[in-house]
Amino acid sequence: MVRETFWALARELDVAKGQSFPSQPDKHSDIHLTVEDIQLDFYWDPYLNSSGFQHAVIVPEDDLKPAMSIFGTGLWYAKNVVDNPYESWRLSIERVVALGRVPGGSEAVVSDLIVLLPVFDPNYPRLSPERKTITPAMVRHMNTYLEGLWNAKVANVALSFRSMLSTTSPDHTHDIDGLHLVRTITTVQAQILLNLRCNDGLSKSFPFDHTCCFKYPAPNYLQFLFFLSVLLVVPVLWHFKSRDQLQKPYVPSESVLYAILVFGFVLVYAFFTDRSHLFGKEAKFFSFEQFWLLVILMVFLGYFTSESADKDQPFLSRDQTDEWKGWMQILILIYHYLGASKSSCIYNVIRVLVAMYLFMTGFGHTVFFYKKADYSFKRTVSVLLRLNLLNVALAYTMDTDYLFYYFSPLVSFWFGVIWITMWIGHDRNSDMRFICAKFVTSAVLVTLFIKTPGILDGLFSVLQFVARIKWDAVEWRFRVALDMWIVYIGMIVALLYVNASEITSLPQWFKYRAIAIAASAITIPAFLIFEVTREDKFAYNKWHPYISFLPILAFIVLRNSSQRLRNSHSAAFAFIGRCSLETFILQFHIWLAADTKGILVMIGPSQWRWLSFMVGTILFIYMSWKIAAVTVTITEWIMGTQKKTSTRHIPVIALTPAATANGEKSCEEIGERDDNDGSMDSESSLLPLPASSIRQRPFHEKFVRVAAIYWEDNLGVRIGVVLASLWFLNIVFSSLDSCSDNRFIRDIK
Repeated sequence: MVRETFWALARELDVAKGQSFPSQPDKHSDIHLTVEDIQLDFYWDPYLNSSGFQHAVIVPEDDLKPAMSIFGTGLWYAKNVVDNPYESWRLSIERVVALGRVPGGSEAVVSDLIVLLPVFDPNYPRLSPERKTITPAMVRHMNTYLEGLWNAKVANVALSFRSMLSTTSPDHTHDIDGLHLVRTITTVQAQILLNLRCNDGLSKSFPFDHTCCFKYPAPNYLQFLFFLSVLLVVPVLWHFKSRDQLQKPYVPSESVLYAILVFGFVLVYAFFTDRSHLFGKEAKFFSFEQFWLLVILMVFLGYFTSESADKDQPFLSRDQTDEWKGWMQILILIYHYLGASKSSCIYNVIRVLVAMYLFMTGFGHTVFFYKKADYSFKRTVSVLLRLNLLNVALAYTMDTDYLFYYFSPLVSFWFGVIWITMWIGHDRNSDMRFICAKFVTSAVLVTLFIKTPGILDGLFSVLQFVARIKWDAVEWRFRVALDMWIVYIGMIVALLYVNASEITSLPQWFKYRAIAIAASAITIPAFLIFEVTREDKFAYNKWHPYISFLPILAFIVLRNSSQRLRNSHSAAFAFIGRCSLETFILQFHIWLAADTKGILVMIGPSQWRWLSFMVGTILFIYMSWKIAAVTVTITEWIMGTQKKTSTRHIPVIALTPAATANGEKSCEEIGERDDNDGSMDSESSLLPLPASSIRQRPFHEKFVRVAAIYWEDNLGVRIGVVLASLWFLNIVFSSLDSCSDNRFIRDIK
């Protein structure tokens, strides 16, 4: 067994795959080889009582001691020793255990890490007659002793190696002789051993994608203060505020405190799920069968929750766009959970779904700007706050990167492009030639900005110098360029929509409509055939920016091709669509794990994976829905648009519907209220105090009251405070990371 582990380690260490290993190596002899400047030695001593054992444990004074030593025995005792094999085996194991318990501490130990392998159960029916002396009772007796050593913390025993064999049939885990393990199993075991020896020595910084045998770093000072505030300060404030026992003007209202409390609790939960070993993490496992099973279940969910509107709905109505975002989000979640990027045909379709989101961004914002002509600072800030509040908070609490949650930055970037494009010369937006010229100019300038070498890199370098922001220009250029044109397609469709009356009044309208439906019915299967026949996903990516609009427009035409289709929607999909932004972001830490590289295990062991999936999904969806709701409240509080009220119990604000084509408020428009909201509140506590009364107050009370006035009445001050706070946090986090890196370097030395 140890020999198979040795060769598996050699193959794993051969990163360049440039070394050849014998297909039929000598079985009962010592092996010495060097792989990637690492010396590997195997000593054949099945009883751990002869010269092989001595060579492994005696290290010359001028040599470095081994980084890891692996010992294993048991089956040879069970097979060949007649007189009391268990006792003879136990004495050999005690000699190995004694190696790690010598006086003098770790410096006197013969190896940096000593690992005992368990005794693996053979595939008993396949054993040859001379090996039939190996019995399940003997193997079980030996492993019970090893488990006792592990429980007493006197030896490192790889018990997980034996556990992984219990999850499937021995016919799949053992070789034809029934004794040795197949390469698939030994490869995983080798990976675990390398994780055990190496992972905890890796840099303890984002991304935390190596969680096996890894000790997470303790929260830094700022994270600790945040947890203290969320778990202690905010609950106390909310408790007293809800009982009208706290009337300080600088303390937010009860509903805002509740929103901050819920928001904070979810962030704390995300930290403990993905920055601790409170819950397990597993590798993703992709199979087409599981993927299509989940897709079919999704289709049934949509069908059985479908309902029809009471009245005729407009093109791309609110319910329809919510539903659209919902089923796309579910597919993206399935894709991420199973690690389906391994399949290029699925990857290509998911790329189209991301493009669909960006299409809706271009469509919805263009319709709003064209109809409402509201380019105010207030509206712009409210949209950006709504889009970025969660991922900015996670970037600090999880010590990650803002661009890591790439969808929010991507949508924010394109919102800025749309806002500038529509704002310039907005008095002439009714002139179709002028606005189309603006679209073309904008597309050219954005393309030059993104694709010209040095521009993004220079901008990101300035941000790093000024605010310690470390963004990857190459990754960001890839994200933006991949969907470079679809936002403009959405903007063009928005122009056609707002001028739909002129189009539908054309004499040939019904003919054009029939042609569009027929062409759309052909376009989608043609696109699927095209993307499936690409060599790989990288080959498809070269085509994607130029053809992604075809299936998107085809879907829109077919989805609105009849009154019945237009007026029907799935309530379940629409529900997910209303919190799609939150599900996209929170999946990184409370549904997936290891910064999206693994999956979170709510209930173990691996045999209960589907139960863990169901429990984790329910919690994930519930938290996403709650975060979507309270983000509205926090956004309104920062914007200063929350209605003042003197009632004691304030309901939590419901989740605002998603963007619509007919100009109704979307989730990106939260925070827009009439300027006189709350102006009729006649509570005396809201009236300013006389000047003489203010002069008689202590300085700190004057400062608090003046600051409260500026905070409540000046949006620019509030946003300035928020940006200054973020800049300060960047500087402090950068200093903490620098200290952590220096400490890590000292530890390595």
